[in-house]
Amino acid sequence: MNQRKLCCGFLYGLALLFFLPLILDAQAHHHDDEMGDVQLRVLLFSGTGWYRHPDIPIVNGWLVKLGATYGMQVDVSETGRDLTEKNLEKYDVLLLNNANVLDKVLDEEQRAAVESWYQAGGGIVALHAVLVHQEGWPWIMNLGGCDFNSDSEFLKAKVKVDPGAMNHPTVKGWGSEFWYEADWTNHNKSVTGLPGVQVLLRVDESTYDPVRDYFKTRDGKPMGEDHPIAWTREWEGGRFFYTELGHDLRSLDTDFGRQHVIEGIKWAAAYEGETYQYSADSERQKDVPVGQVTKHSWKSKVYNGNYRDYYVYVPAQYDGNTPAALMVFQDGHAYVKEDGNFRTPIVFDNLIHQGKMPLTIGLFVDPGHLSEDLPENRFRASNRSIEYDELSDRYVTMLTTELIPELEKTYRLRDDPKFRAISGLSSGGICAFTAAWQRPDYFHKVLSHIGSFANIKGGHQYPQLIRSSAAKDIKVFLQDGSNDLNLVFGSWWLANLQMEAALEFKGYVHKFVPGTGGHNGKHGGAILPESLIWLWSDVVQEE
Repeated sequence: MNQRKLCCGFLYGLALLFFLPLILDAQAHHHDDEMGDVQLRVLLFSGTGWYRHPDIPIVNGWLVKLGATYGMQVDVSETGRDLTEKNLEKYDVLLLNNANVLDKVLDEEQRAAVESWYQAGGGIVALHAVLVHQEGWPWIMNLGGCDFNSDSEFLKAKVKVDPGAMNHPTVKGWGSEFWYEADWTNHNKSVTGLPGVQVLLRVDESTYDPVRDYFKTRDGKPMGEDHPIAWTREWEGGRFFYTELGHDLRSLDTDFGRQHVIEGIKWAAAYEGETYQYSADSERQKDVPVGQVTKHSWKSKVYNGNYRDYYVYVPAQYDGNTPAALMVFQDGHAYVKEDGNFRTPIVFDNLIHQGKMPLTIGLFVDPGHLSEDLPENRFRASNRSIEYDELSDRYVTMLTTELIPELEKTYRLRDDPKFRAISGLSSGGICAFTAAWQRPDYFHKVLSHIGSFANIKGGHQYPQLIRSSAAKDIKVFLQDGSNDLNLVFGSWWLANLQMEAALEFKGYVHKFVPGTGGHNGKHGGAILPESLIWLWSDVVQEE
């Protein structure tokens, strides 16, 4: 074994040692973010048939975590057995990380499967060395439009945006030119003018040495004035995005690099986002009284002194004499925003004004964090999974012994559980159900959006618990989408179907509204008015 292979093998193993936990952590926390914008499935393939870049496992870990941040499920593979027609059908994008000389990695049947999947509308994203020595697979080389000649050292150079690509999401916002550091590849020809190609970026060779010393003695050649470094191609029914970035993590883990890769994946998937129509009940209406929202902080004794923010919504009609119903929301920051997916204060204003829900005070509670320095992304609060995913009465105890009594110091609340509801999304959704399951004498109504009834901390047990336990006086509304998460913990979509079936079997008053969306609040937000009307319908009729 030569020294280079030995060194690369050592680095690969070392990188796996440190970055495998990162990959698993990203998968574990994927469900915690209200991704909102995207839900795509990406197969990240990094098998190599020639030189293996030492940073491949590091970049893989980074791509998994980056994808999770943007609502993408990224599965990693280095075996051709995963590139079958049946398996590829699960994915929107095939992301190739420095996967060179692929005819040595994939057999003829596997290469044909990739071609067929792509031609049926699949998207391929290729990083850096994918266009290196692919002559053994002419189709992928023709798709990319060129092959490798040489490269530079890791250098800063001036990058120019093609005038026709100024508004392309992979480069938008960076002006007509900017400086960037990377290993700049010289290809054997330019792709400018090829059918279906839109060049995104070119590098200005006058601003750096385009051929490193190693290649100067091996017929390495610069490309001259027309040196594309990133482009898209719509060809043969699919979409292809290539970027020279990705030799190592340095060229990717920047503001530009993150935008460039994420938007490239979304472009390759032809993803334009889910669209749901909001009704007038989610919009501000003239002459509808506007409630007041105030922000507060809390240090919890139940959770050993952790910190959180919470918000209180008080309807304009509340006069202090008539007690109000109560509705609690986990991940309160997501529900309380008037420009977010849910727009809850606006919906409350409209429905209370119309008499379609009772006079209701809203308590919007963020998850706890170990310090007062709360994370900007509240979904990343340190105590979120402990509070939300555990099947215990600890969280509802915090509500009923700390936050709600604090609220009652100022506002009068009804003591009938039918006038108390609890809601949440993702892990906050299962938390809402757990609170009512543990304390049906306190919370009668549950509203779950994309609920995490998966095996994060045992939530997959609920369908059987529902079937085998005496029915509880709970009214349940569930919402989920068929493109929700499918992780090591289970399938969110199937878990919600199991919940619906168990509730039906046991005779619970319940409603399940399915959609086609992913792990975000778009669908749940759009149907929030009708969800609340159904949830409160029994007490509105009584009044």
